[in-house]
Amino acid sequence: MFTKIPFNLPNLITAGRMLLTPLAVIFCARAEILREDVSALAALFVFIIIVCTDIADGVIARKLSLITDEGAHFDILADFFYRFSLLLLFCLTGKTSFLLLLSFSLLFILFITGYCPFRLITSQKLLLYSGKSVPVLITVLLGLLITDDCFQLPLFLNTIMQKLEVAILGMTIISIMIKLFCRGNRDSVPLLRLTKQY
Repeated sequence: MFTKIPFNLPNLITAGRMLLTPLAVIFCARAEILREDVSALAALFVFIIIVCTDIADGVIARKLSLITDEGAHFDILADFFYRFSLLLLFCLTGKTSFLLLLSFSLLFILFITGYCPFRLITSQKLLLYSGKSVPVLITVLLGLLITDDCFQLPLFLNTIMQKLEVAILGMTIISIMIKLFCRGNRDSVPLLRLTKQY
């Protein structure tokens, strides 16, 4: 059984992001498959709202002292949901590689389970940096892909997107290795363990 998520403004914003994600995917799919300019602009608009809510919920939670474990975990799941959904769509349309989608999903699974079979290195900072950079860069890549649907970015930016995807893939693989071999603070508890009631 899952614990209840507190009813407060940051969690409502996070829930809004979850609800907007299918809308963004629908608009992106229509822009990719049917080549509709209006859908491409709508996808960009919804994506900007999603990214803004991703930033706003954390800021508001900190400012109003509404930070809870359940809210933080809900935020993480909402973030993964929009990134995974859009990456899957762009993977199916041939704009990103399946390997990026697969490695990002594996990284998320390692994160939520806290799985660390080897535990050779102890470094809280290494774990923190490895977990933060990949999702941010994936968001940048998704923004560029959606913007490309709207405005047909110049060729050099398409080359930059391809290089960014390769860099993200490399960083994701490195982050997976860090998650496998590096243990953090002994007091840290995996996300799945915190969401279950005992």
